Amino acid sequence: MSIFDQLFGKQMSPPTQITPTAGSVNVQRDPGEIILLGESKPVEESKLKVQKQDILGSKPGKQPEQTNWIKDLRIRYIGKDNKSGIEGGPSETRLEDLSKSTLIAGIGEENVPDHLKKFIGKDNVSLVEGMLQYNADLASNDIGGNLFDKYDDDFKSVLTDMRYNKGSLTKYNKFITNAREGNIPKAMEETLDIVGLKDPVYDRRSFAMGLVNRVVENYNIIAKNNPNMEEISIRDNDIRPYGDGTQTILIYRTKDGKQAFNKIINAVPHYKVRPSIIKKYNQNLYPKGYGKKAEKR
Repeated sequence: MSIFDQLFGKQMSPPTQITPTAGSVNVQRDPGEIILLGESKPVEESKLKVQKQDILGSKPGKQPEQTNWIKDLRIRYIGKDNKSGIEGGPSETRLEDLSKSTLIAGIGEENVPDHLKKFIGKDNVSLVEGMLQYNADLASNDIGGNLFDKYDDDFKSVLTDMRYNKGSLTKYNKFITNAREGNIPKAMEETLDIVGLKDPVYDRRSFAMGLVNRVVENYNIIAKNNPNMEEISIRDNDIRPYGDGTQTILIYRTKDGKQAFNKIINAVPHYKVRPSIIKKYNQNLYPKGYGKKAEKR
């Protein structure tokens, strides 16, 4: 895999409340890849239903405080030191050294897409904020009309993060329909089974705990300022085999331990998921083992 693929690679499914129903998992990326996909067609604003009171995502009648949300999202990605956020760090060079010639040296400047060339040679802050703004524009195009600017900063940040990592938002019909209608709680519920990726060792659908944690984090970013939502979490004990053993049930709970959402996904743990979770599943699904052992075979 080229350095460019590692830096800018490719990568939701419908949820259900309390009563589980079968869903599906998107499986378009390997661990460590970041996804940046193409354009989608805008939607005519006349076709969109907008509930002005709810669409901001925060308390009705309250205009959210304006912040530099792109900067805040950049800090979430690479940290205040510009190198150690969730998308990078001492053990990963995905974003650490982009101010140098890593990108060009890896693939050759002639192979860099036009929309990325303006970021080459700049510092990490400019590069990451530029990439996030680029994906914010793509997310705005996916939503259609002028709706993106009407959302609060938290929801803009979540949309941008999803567009950056998941590709076109128009693939997720229930999510985008609720987002366009201003039903932010339901839209965020529709993200809770978007935890899938391809397992390269077993060449099948799988889920990763990093993606599970990511959807919880995004959900809670919105829930903190929305009176119609409660923050949630998920424990290892609430991730279990389901059905014939090739499915998984994810049980999300509120702070008081009550079940908030049950999601069923057509996937088993990725080979890198911690053993305490994989051991719940039929071990015949892992003939090569898991973790580093699987990588060596």
